[in-house]
Amino acid sequence: AEDGQSLLTAAGDQRIRRWSWETGAPETDWGTGMSYAYTRRVSSRNGRFVAVLMADPQSPPSLRLWALPPVDRRIAPSFPIMRASLSPDGKTVAAGHFADQLSLWDAETGRRADYLVGHHRTVSSVAWTADSKTLFSASADHTVRRWNVAERRCDLVLTNLNGPIWSVSISTNADVVAATDFTSAVGLWHGDGTLIQILKLGRSLAVPSAIVSPDGRWLVVLGFPTGQGVWAVSSTRQVLKFDVGTTAFADLPLAAAFSPDGLRLATIAPSGQLTLWDTRTWKPIRLITTRSGATDLVFSPDGMRLFLAASRGAQSIGDTSVDLHDGLTGERLVSLGKVPGWTSSLGLDRDGRRLLRSVQDVASRGHGADLWDAFPWRNQDYPGNPDESLASRVLRFARNQDRTRQQHLQTAAAGQPETWPPEPRSHWRPRDAATPTECVDLTAAYNGHLETGWFPVGEFDLHDDNFAQLPQGIVRLVGIPWDIRGVISTGKTESTPYFRWRSGRVVEGIPVERRCRRLHFLHAASSTPLVPSLVGKYRLHYDDGSSADLDLELGTDIGEHTSNNFNSPHSRCDRGEIAWEGSNPIVAQHGYGIRLFHRAWDNPHPDKKIVSMDLIADGPSVLPFLVALTVEP
Repeated sequence: AEDGQSLLTAAGDQRIRRWSWETGAPETDWGTGMSYAYTRRVSSRNGRFVAVLMADPQSPPSLRLWALPPVDRRIAPSFPIMRASLSPDGKTVAAGHFADQLSLWDAETGRRADYLVGHHRTVSSVAWTADSKTLFSASADHTVRRWNVAERRCDLVLTNLNGPIWSVSISTNADVVAATDFTSAVGLWHGDGTLIQILKLGRSLAVPSAIVSPDGRWLVVLGFPTGQGVWAVSSTRQVLKFDVGTTAFADLPLAAAFSPDGLRLATIAPSGQLTLWDTRTWKPIRLITTRSGATDLVFSPDGMRLFLAASRGAQSIGDTSVDLHDGLTGERLVSLGKVPGWTSSLGLDRDGRRLLRSVQDVASRGHGADLWDAFPWRNQDYPGNPDESLASRVLRFARNQDRTRQQHLQTAAAGQPETWPPEPRSHWRPRDAATPTECVDLTAAYNGHLETGWFPVGEFDLHDDNFAQLPQGIVRLVGIPWDIRGVISTGKTESTPYFRWRSGRVVEGIPVERRCRRLHFLHAASSTPLVPSLVGKYRLHYDDGSSADLDLELGTDIGEHTSNNFNSPHSRCDRGEIAWEGSNPIVAQHGYGIRLFHRAWDNPHPDKKIVSMDLIADGPSVLPFLVALTVEP
């Protein structure tokens, strides 16, 4: 009812009843002579509770209650979440970010608990083991890592894939691990890290994702335009191909989920085509059409229900409908409501009591994760005396849950201070103890890694234009010793939220802390204008508060790092020299190469101590970056 004080139910016993919310007893009972063989959903006016009447094929019709309050546990970190995963025990949310963060959050309070440090690019996917003690993570840094969550320690790194990794999936016992990268390759490993196989699937328009069955027997790979299919892990033989023709991409599966017993596979396509497969025969059981725009789905722990998220509108500015489907027939039972934001993934705890969605919601509070609590699925899960009615036990449970939630809201509204762990610094190779003193230590200012690309071209950086071939450590180039372990790069804007250690067009406070008469820079620029021009400067800050600028003119003081024509004016460094040349897979496929340049300047004030310096880009078209700095006393 509108006042939230009573409830109307229509049931398969041909009766309509009005129930008191206070007493849990029926106030009115109408016989209709009609059989209501469908599911109904009603909400209280304040939107805090949803009652669902469902007909279960294995039991009499039952009344289920859900708490779907306004989102009061939005995990909204400083750096946007790529995907999040709820631990099976329902206590912890692991979140991979559009940066190098992998964070842990308390699922009850929504407060950040800690970080797992090791990745140095976007963390794209996370997966928990059944005991909630171990976490697997995939990253654009080309690695899959296994974490001991209690010790906050990485104990295994898988490095067999050659591109940014999009997804990771594990079997129930974590004895099979699968990951996909942007080269459309799928890696399969045993739980101890032993490689089973690398599957080369060919280039796809959309990056594939992989899902391992609970028993580790099957591997599902999704992607456009081929659609991919299902492989047997033991033989790496394809047993099913998802292929509807090149004109029906919208009917190709976008997301998939296995039932907990592994006997069914549910796939959903953007068109809303939901298919249930029998994994014993790999024949479709049911094929129905539901909401279009589906983005993810997940089975309830008993396999009887299927949660499905369908997002409308452009990514990051749309909204999502969360629906509950029958896990055996695929039919939609009820809509659990519409929430703002575009959903990238769904997850449930092992009791089916807590639902998590990863959300991209620019219009609200940014990319994060939402948590909802469900009421227990089984009658025996409601505490109370044996002779107490179910309605009374449900009512007490609802009151306690609502009281707890209100207390959390009051705590947040009161602005009580929260203890947040400090954001960790990404890891770079340690400086060699034998490094010559004239090589300036730039570790504190690094914001990119040489092994993987650092140039921002989108939220998930596909542009893997790297310097992996460049030797690291103490390296002598053009007769000069260099300390090469990372990169300091400018960015295209003053604020680049997806790249945590970027400082926009100005990188300030690069430590120098010494007197010198000459400075040697190992550097280049990441893109080019049409003609050579002033693209930036180094600004030296002295101990007396004064400063001096060293201008960077493209083609004269600094050159473009990659080109198909190294004789072009912007690919030279006329006042310097080429210090190193190499390649990487991205530029090689276009016939390009990559370069770093050496440019030396006399210190304008050799009698003063240089405290620090800034790297400044003068425009958005050219982004200078610094690899190493060596000085002459």
